[in-house]
Amino acid sequence: QAGASTDGLDLSAFRHIVCGAGPLTVELALQFQDALGLRIVHGYGLSETTCYSCFLPIDLDDATHRGWLGDHGFPSIGCAIPSNAMAIHDPEGRPVPDGERGEIVIRGHNVMTGYDRNPQANADAFAHGWFRSGDEGFVLKGDDGNDYFFITGRLKELIIRGGVNVSPLEIDEVLMNLPGVRAGVSVGFENDMYGEEIGAYVVLDDGATEDADAVLAACAAALPHHKRPKVVVFGTEVPVTSTGKYQRNRLKPLFREWRGAQFRKSG
Repeated sequence: QAGASTDGLDLSAFRHIVCGAGPLTVELALQFQDALGLRIVHGYGLSETTCYSCFLPIDLDDATHRGWLGDHGFPSIGCAIPSNAMAIHDPEGRPVPDGERGEIVIRGHNVMTGYDRNPQANADAFAHGWFRSGDEGFVLKGDDGNDYFFITGRLKELIIRGGVNVSPLEIDEVLMNLPGVRAGVSVGFENDMYGEEIGAYVVLDDGATEDADAVLAACAAALPHHKRPKVVVFGTEVPVTSTGKYQRNRLKPLFREWRGAQFRKSG
């Protein structure tokens, strides 16, 4: 937890902390760095690309490093390592402009040759000559001339509300920053009017009081209407995979009763 005490920890042997295996929020990254006094070296990769494909450079000055972690809505996953190339493509395999979201794609000697005895999966994964990660992201050009990549979430986890793609990580960031919240996860649930609507699943700190109206009001103050949760469900734990990633699909049934609901625009 970001608020955990570091009293008694001997961190003298550490120069930095490597973070990967799942998207990181700006709030958690900066809280962690400030609490431990160590830089987070954020990286990204997949099993299909021999783990890491990019890292945030370790030789950045403090202000630049903090800027890449905190100034763009998502912490940067850094620059492509020399063994591979990375890009952001649209669904037709075309590069998108800097700052525009698309799919993270990778090619290089570290990328697998294919899935064993699964020709359809291989055709899908390499449809345009690059390995398609299934992750949404964007890239920005740094003052040093390097491309800095960002991950905004899994494409299959995007919430599609009324034809507009919404990254759940943007909403998670707001939820996690609320006082008394130990974990906050946004969930896209089926809705007859918009196809999907947005719910918030919240786990509170011990002693905190459930207040759905306060959660919704805080989200309304921080997010445009189409990104705001319309329903809050409180729980005791968030289901995760063996690698610690949120299992949002397991939370969808909790919002089933609101499928036919119409939510009034506020703010």
